[in-house]
This record gives sequence, C-alpha cells and structure tokens, in this order.
Amino acid sequence: LNYYVDKIDETLILNDILMGAGQFERWSSGASSAPDGFTLLSGSSVARESTLVDKGSYSAKLTNEAGEVGYLQWAYAQYLKYAEKQFTVKGRFWTDTASRVRASLASTTTDDEYSDYHSGGSGFEDFDIEDFELDDAPTEFTLQLRIEDNDDAISAYFDNVRLLSNENIYEYTLPTYPSPFATISEVWIESGTEGVYNYLVPQRIIHIVRTPTPKLIFDPRYFTPSPDKRIRIVGQA
Repeated sequence: LNYYVDKIDETLILNDILMGAGQFERWSSGASSAPDGFTLLSGSSVARESTLVDKGSYSAKLTNEAGEVGYLQWAYAQYLKYAEKQFTVKGRFWTDTASRVRASLASTTTDDEYSDYHSGGSGFEDFDIEDFELDDAPTEFTLQLRIEDNDDAISAYFDNVRLLSNENIYEYTLPTYPSPFATISEVWIESGTEGVYNYLVPQRIIHIVRTPTPKLIFDPRYFTPSPDKRIRIVGQA
C-alpha cells in the first residue's frame, strides 16, 4: 500500500533563478550545514533559524570567524548562457551591527556589485542589487550573502532571497525536500496582495516532468510570469 500525505509548497517564485533556495526552507544536509543550493566559506558557521524569521518557517543564521569575512554562496555552473543578461537580487536580512552585512553579485573576479549594508537596527530590512548585468565573457555567476571582516565575530540572518531574471522563466525545478511531490492537484499564483493566491492556473497551461529532474513547466503560449510572485503548489507526497 502507498500512503500519501498532503503537501503544500510556496518556495518557488516567478522568474527566480534560485528556484526557491533563498527561502531557506530546505536543509537536506542538516540544520548546521549549508542550506540546499548554497556553500559555506570555510571558517564560517551556519544554522537553521526558527525564531528570527521573515518568511516561512526558517531563515539562515550566518556567523563569521573573528577577523575574517564570512559568507554563504550560491554559484551557477552554466554561467556562459547568461552572458550580458540582467538580474536583480532582493531579500531580507537582520543583524545588530551596522556596516558589516550585505550581499554581492559577480560574473568575473573584478565586477562585484554590492547591496547597501544593514543599518544595525533591530528587525529585518530589505536589501537589493538592481539590474546587475553579467559580463560578455563571464567566468562565474555568484551570489554571496556576506559578513565583512572586522575584529569581532557577529551573526546575521538572511531570508526571502530571490535572484530575479529580467527575462521570463517558464521552467521551475520542483522541491524534493523533505520528500518529493507524488501528485500535484493545483497550482496557484500569488495576486497583487502578498500571501493571497487568487489565480488558479488551468491544467492545460502546466506540464509536470518527473525525470531526470522533477520540473513544473508553464506553457509560454498561454502564460506570462508576473515577476516576484509566489507559486503555491498543492498535492501529496
């Protein structure tokens, strides 16, 4: 007998190349290892955080080593396909220390662009890097969530991070943590109000691919993504 449980996922976001990894809800390697999709700079530490959270159930708590930079890094292996393409990163972060915590994007060793620093005030703040254009001959495509070096070790919390393509994305890798979807019954799109899902995507517009990588595909003939809107997937696992 096969026993299924209801599963709802809201980590995928339209035009987000991170495929929801920046929501920090997926920790396949454990709560004190880098979250899925990211790597951790040696000497830094990371932990799954369930109290200081902006969206969902968890955020990522990053702590640097005293006197050293600390960062979580996302890197796209097939960076050449995005030469001269534009992306915008948005997210939320929290720390109690000013001028130490920020994000960066890079496509070569010399074209790093940075967000503003967190103010050090209490609570989550927005950060962004708008319209970052990859080099015409990129050697990397990396996003870093950073604590800059100083004498002291500090902690920062990152959540709801999206790396949005300026071109529409129609294929989305389905989350498989902690278990993959066995069936999908409904796909909803967030409306103009955050957290409200008013648009039920017709079944004829979507296609589910199971192998080799589970994907949700929207038919571009009938669907135009609304950038930065969440996808709500309802099914069973």
